[in-house]
Amino acid sequence: MLEVIKGCVEGMLEAKALSQAVTGEVTLASPLTVKVEQHLVLSGPFLTMTERAASLALKAGDWVLMLRAQGGQDYYVLDRIERG
Repeated sequence: MLEVIKGCVEGMLEAKALSQAVTGEVTLASPLTVKVEQHLVLSGPFLTMTERAASLALKAGDWVLMLRAQGGQDYYVLDRIERG
């Protein structure tokens, strides 16, 4: 029972996190579509580009650094990154 309660509390705290840095792979350049996890693909109103990111010529296969806003509904694309 204690483990169940602990799991619930941890889940609530994670959901309330103000922000989290995440990486994603561009799967489509226009309209911008980014795969964050195996089953999470973001596009349209879920992605906001910073001025720096908007000036980049992103293409499929590029990796980007994003900031996930509270609740996980909004993602801010910050920059392109190198994955090695």
